[in-house]
Amino acid sequence: MIQGKRWLSSGKSLVVLCLALLLGALSFGGYTPLARAVARVEPTLVTYFYPSSTAEATASGYCWIGSLAASRSDAWRCATGNIIYDPCFEPVASKSGSLVICNPNPATGQKGIRVNLNQPLPRAEAFKGPDTQAWLLVLANGSFCSFLTGATGLVNNQRIDYGCSDGSVVIGLPQAGKVWMAKNQASGSKTLKDVPIKEAWL
Repeated sequence: MIQGKRWLSSGKSLVVLCLALLLGALSFGGYTPLARAVARVEPTLVTYFYPSSTAEATASGYCWIGSLAASRSDAWRCATGNIIYDPCFEPVASKSGSLVICNPNPATGQKGIRVNLNQPLPRAEAFKGPDTQAWLLVLANGSFCSFLTGATGLVNNQRIDYGCSDGSVVIGLPQAGKVWMAKNQASGSKTLKDVPIKEAWL
């Protein structure tokens, strides 16, 4: 009986020791399987934007060149009075080229401004390359970033390409992949951080 108790006690100790070694091996490098699961980032959702012909306001204006923000043949740089909008999109439902939707924000649900055109669209000036440049990004922290079409600045010899809703900026174009990444610089900071992109709008 005494020997049996000793064997049982030793067996329990051996099981505990094996479990400890196994957990130690799994947590090598400071990450447990649970930590890895938490740290996993969802793939970036890449969405091609199609505007509705309905909008929050209406104005009259014209477009004179393809969009600088969105690399699309149906996106334009337009003006109403002294206000410039970029990008402005042709609604799919409107095939006459008589209107565009400017200043939409699908990240916030903002439908934008309907601009009734008083001049024909300059088809010869439309963008003719591949649709690869995102004009709107939603970062993993929830802030959204719009492509800047005016003069900006350089950081590490790269253009400041996006301005974000939290005051930060994105340097250069994002790196595409399963998970798109952006070089993000917080307001007042000199440090660049690689931030995952939750959604990219083309």
